[in-house]
Amino acid sequence: MIKYFPRSSDKNKILLLVIVIFCIVLFFLFRKSESQRILEEKLVTETFDFENFSMHDKYVISNRKNDIQNGFILLKNGEKVKFWFLSHHLTSDDGGTIYEFQDGEQIFCEGTHCCEVQYFEFGKNKREELIDSKAFRAHVKKYDGSSP
Repeated sequence: MIKYFPRSSDKNKILLLVIVIFCIVLFFLFRKSESQRILEEKLVTETFDFENFSMHDKYVISNRKNDIQNGFILLKNGEKVKFWFLSHHLTSDDGGTIYEFQDGEQIFCEGTHCCEVQYFEFGKNKREELIDSKAFRAHVKKYDGSSP
């Protein structure tokens, strides 16, 4: 009976392959979209006005600065969710929004909105996701990654 013991060079090749596969998995696991990278950079390098808004509707007040829409989503219970939005028309991905809740938690959501953040009620659509921050967080997580 012949027993096979891998040679040292075979062990090195196997180890190298395992390391490469591990690195590829890590890369895709922690890779951020173009929109998320741009928004996170802008939050650090620019100041956004959250006092004087040029765009108003029932549930969203906002401004636009250097292609970034920023403002508040006005929830039905009186809470406000701060946001920064970048349209998919300006990136190679589906665009995205960073939402900041009153407790300081920030969530990035890819896609969902097209040209601007909007929430309108039409007919029977009563926008249940705007009841409070708990419902809105669930809405953000549900639609994360949906194409605009």
